Amino acid sequence: MGRSLTAAPWQRAVIVLSNTVVFLAIVAILYFAQAIFIPIALAMFLTFLLTPLVKRVEGLRVGRAVSVVLVVSCVSIAFGAVLWIAVGQISSLAGELPGYTQNIRNRIRDIRMMSEGATMDRLEWMFGEISKELNSEPIETIVTETTIATETTADTETTIATKTTAATETTAATEATASGTDTDPVVARLESPTWMERAPYIAGEVLGSVVSFGLALVLVIFTLLRREALRNRFIWLVGDGRMSATTKAVDEAGERISRFLFMQFIINSTYGLAWGIGLYAIGVAYAPLWGFLAALLRYVPYIGATIAAILPVVMSFAQFTGWWQPLTVIGLLIVLELVSNNIMEPLLYGRSIGVSEVAMIVSAAFWTLLWGPIGLVLSAPLTVCLTVLGRHVSRLESLVVMMSDEPALANHVTFYQRLLAHDHDEAEGLLLAEEKASPGTCFDSLVVPALTYLKRDRAANELTKDDETFVLQSIREMLEDFGDRKRSADAPIESESPRLPRIQVLACPAHDEEDRLAVELFGMALDERQWEVETISGETLVSEVVERVSEGSAQLVCIAALPPGGLAHTRHLCKRLRARSPDVKILVGRWGARGNPEAIQEQLREAGADNIACTIAETQRQLESWLPVVVQSNQRPVIASVV
Repeated sequence: MGRSLTAAPWQRAVIVLSNTVVFLAIVAILYFAQAIFIPIALAMFLTFLLTPLVKRVEGLRVGRAVSVVLVVSCVSIAFGAVLWIAVGQISSLAGELPGYTQNIRNRIRDIRMMSEGATMDRLEWMFGEISKELNSEPIETIVTETTIATETTADTETTIATKTTAATETTAATEATASGTDTDPVVARLESPTWMERAPYIAGEVLGSVVSFGLALVLVIFTLLRREALRNRFIWLVGDGRMSATTKAVDEAGERISRFLFMQFIINSTYGLAWGIGLYAIGVAYAPLWGFLAALLRYVPYIGATIAAILPVVMSFAQFTGWWQPLTVIGLLIVLELVSNNIMEPLLYGRSIGVSEVAMIVSAAFWTLLWGPIGLVLSAPLTVCLTVLGRHVSRLESLVVMMSDEPALANHVTFYQRLLAHDHDEAEGLLLAEEKASPGTCFDSLVVPALTYLKRDRAANELTKDDETFVLQSIREMLEDFGDRKRSADAPIESESPRLPRIQVLACPAHDEEDRLAVELFGMALDERQWEVETISGETLVSEVVERVSEGSAQLVCIAALPPGGLAHTRHLCKRLRARSPDVKILVGRWGARGNPEAIQEQLREAGADNIACTIAETQRQLESWLPVVVQSNQRPVIASVV
């Protein structure tokens, strides 16, 4: 990311173009070589899913080979049995569907009659009220006469049409006899393809599915047997020389993925089992089929459960003549969804896997476009795997940015970005959210980074005067509101406790408005019951500051100069203060500084500083640690130089 920001425009364009070409090439390979990659993806999914089971069986002092073969065989037999039952029920359902046609027609007619009856009742009431107002003849007579007239007209039109048809047929027969030709009827015969013609296609599809699943099982077996070797090869590819960190990251990622997929399998299987048993108890036909489809389709994000519920609900309407069975099916669906979403998922998942809703939907569409239905089912597991790996492998970090549910920008970057966009409300909302922490921590995490970004952008001529004015004015207004809230919160405490003498602090900004705001931040971070902050103008000369300190007009001095810049001024001021007042303690704070803090600290110590702090909170703690000494002694004041 940093390389692309510092590169020239044409270099960034080349990087974007190359990344696009690589992405399109990967998509093309996944699409045209799906016969290879689908078994690999399915094997990866099954490997993560079955790893916990294999480890448990190995814990029984059974060899790895025996454990792998035993687990894979049991899972394959169970899945094959369920699939066999589901296929048999699908075939039986296809043969019995015509028998439900009349019941479905009756349902539709009942609903239509209910709707039409309510409409006719409202129309009759409306016409009755109108007839009463107009004192005309009853509306029933009008409707009856209109109906009789309509029926008479319809009968007349039917008679005319019949006579016209007969005349036309007579004319055609006469013309045919006159011409002396015989007219034989032409019969169009449409031949539909038989099952024998489609047999090769069906056999090819079935054979391809069987081969893919068999290849996936073989890959699963060898992957489970050699999982450490494959893990080490993966670490070697993505490790970047950091073997220890990469090993821990890959192990943690593998455990999280395995646990998530295993818990998802338990939830989906339990849901499908409960759904099938409930439908069987209600009396819905083909309950095992609906339970299997529910467990399978719940892997499809957001819409899978809905699709799985539609079919049995429609089946209940088509099967039963009453209404309580369909309503019971809908009630069972609601109860299962509530239990699954609010009890089982929070209990078993523990915490979110970290994938956003938009990423799940886009991933489902992407994998469905590439691999069809199997891609739709595998979309959620694949997305989860890629996201978790992206959190732990630096080369896949871009995947986290695209698919994670965490903010793409840090809070302090978002705070500054919203200010640049002249969005005062959202920026203030971020500040209010961080206000629960201590003032020093809040300022260090949001406001100080925003001020340093502002100075950097101004130094690079990437900021307009209007933008700078808006950012500074917005921060000042937020600080005023913050001060009002702080004083309101401290007022009851001040009234109940005896008032102590406060220590005077002379706060001096270096040279610009950002430094003046930094001084105000530092003053708000201090406890007003202990400290009395006096801010002087940024135009005050160094000699005047040194003179005021030597006269003893303040017990502490704070000089604020945010980066970039300010080091030369701070070193000069430290030297002057050390030369004029050799016994004072000097605290230097470099707020928001980055880069090489050790070198900066060494320079400031050579200039006469006693301690160096990099945050407002750290500066506050150091000052408070000196508070007893300042109060109880009559020595020279402590001088805090904040850079």
